[in-house]
This record gives sequence, structure tokens and C-alpha cells, in this order.
Amino acid sequence: MSAKEFFVESDNDQPVVASLGAAVNKFGEFVVEMEKERYGRRSRTEKTLAVVDREDTRELAKALGVGEDELSRALNGHFGEVGRNLSVADVEKLFGEVLDFILDHGVRYRLKRE
Repeated sequence: MSAKEFFVESDNDQPVVASLGAAVNKFGEFVVEMEKERYGRRSRTEKTLAVVDREDTRELAKALGVGEDELSRALNGHFGEVGRNLSVADVEKLFGEVLDFILDHGVRYRLKRE
């Protein structure tokens, strides 16, 4: 993915930290990524990605009145200041709100887990 712009990150003093970011990848697809990192003896990282295909990425950018390379900033501007020291549940909720926002603009995505 190109430079990812983060919307939010949960409190990093917890055993699980979640972050939410978005960017256009090298294929021209808009990707919204929620990453959860579990710390401790069994550390691991889980990612859930919502991938908007190239054509729908163009449509979303057009609907928001921005260039494709400005989509993450546009979403960041829309969801803006959501606070600090969020919980993992808050980040998961915001991820759902971002996906609803995308659907509300007539654009589809596919979910992918890594």
C-alpha cells in the first residue's frame, strides 16, 4: 500500500492495540485496514481489510469530490477527531462506521483477513 494515513489507534498500554488506516494500493484499489496486535507470550497480528476495487475507488473519489490519492485524507477529515486512548472496541466500531460510509456512497468492497 502507498503511505497509509491512520485515523485512530487504541491505547497502546493495553495487551491488545488496534489501529485503523487507509490508502490506495499499487493496483489502484482503496484499502481500509484495521490491525490488531496482541502482545505478551503469544504475540500476533491480525488484519481485516476492506478492499474497494479500482473502478469503485474512482467512483468513491468522484462522489467525495477528491482525487483518488486524497481518499484517505477525505475519510480522515470526515471522521476526524474521535478522541485519544480509545478502546479496541471503539476502533472496531469506527471501522464499521467507515464501511457503512463507503456503502452509503454506492460503493462495494470485499473483506479480507490476514
